[in-house]
Amino acid sequence: MQKKSIGYGDPGLESHDQEMSLMKSTRDIEISQQLIGRYVPGCREYCTTAPTLSSSLALFSDTPEFKAAIQSFGSSVSCLFQGYSSPGNAHSLRVALSGLGIEEIRILAVDRLCLPRIYSNLGVEMPEMDFIQHDACALESILDERRFDLVIQDFTLNCMPPSQAPSLLRAAHALLGAKGICLISVSCDATNNRSAPLESLSTALTRWPNRWSDSTWGLSDMAWSDQEFKHMANRLAGRTFLDEINGCVLQITEPSCQFEFFESQTKVIAMIERAGFHVTVVHAGLAVDYSGLTCTRARIIATPL
Repeated sequence: MQKKSIGYGDPGLESHDQEMSLMKSTRDIEISQQLIGRYVPGCREYCTTAPTLSSSLALFSDTPEFKAAIQSFGSSVSCLFQGYSSPGNAHSLRVALSGLGIEEIRILAVDRLCLPRIYSNLGVEMPEMDFIQHDACALESILDERRFDLVIQDFTLNCMPPSQAPSLLRAAHALLGAKGICLISVSCDATNNRSAPLESLSTALTRWPNRWSDSTWGLSDMAWSDQEFKHMANRLAGRTFLDEINGCVLQITEPSCQFEFFESQTKVIAMIERAGFHVTVVHAGLAVDYSGLTCTRARIIATPL
């Protein structure tokens, strides 16, 4: 039987595109659940070494800068998560703030993933907080004149292409109140602790030319079919590369095959400052990411200038 070809203007092209779109949508749902599953005990992706807000708050809470800022808010604090990962983050924040005498804690989380559906699929209760599924880089239009005392980016910068990170920081700056602070946890490149040069990502992707840009979030964005995605994953998942387009280290995480980006701490601080913040690094030290990559984890308090 002769196969029907699909050409430009052919009605079959629309059907083919719809099929590809449905396949990618199904794949992206699975990837989303894998990403959140890293923080859910009982899930096959659960990772005990994945950093959470609880570990960050343990470091922030011991600093005079954090304590002074929280005390200046009085008995009530409004909080915004730009990106949300572990289901326990909201509880961890409430415990930390209550320990500093805060009586009323209002939390809004914004994430591009549909967290209620993901949590339901994973058998996890939705945390005690308000939630909006939206681009965390573009919040002013939906939050109007609302301002927050505390904005939290807990390793959010690692999970998004560096070309989009300045927008996230500018949004945080715009949404902070006069005395507000932004808590930023970020894993940075630890170049001096690598024993050998990294392979170029462009070299690794020679089989898939012109698929990768500075706005690519992961292999799912590049694959044109489930079969191709599996082929990419088999060759690239779990590996670390030099990302020439973004000028940083890039890790392709398992099993989701999402990209995680590691820039130098100097570049991260400069980017935060360009967004209009004064930067205080309250803690920085070597760590091994759950993917096995040695990095520098920095906890930063950013205050609007």
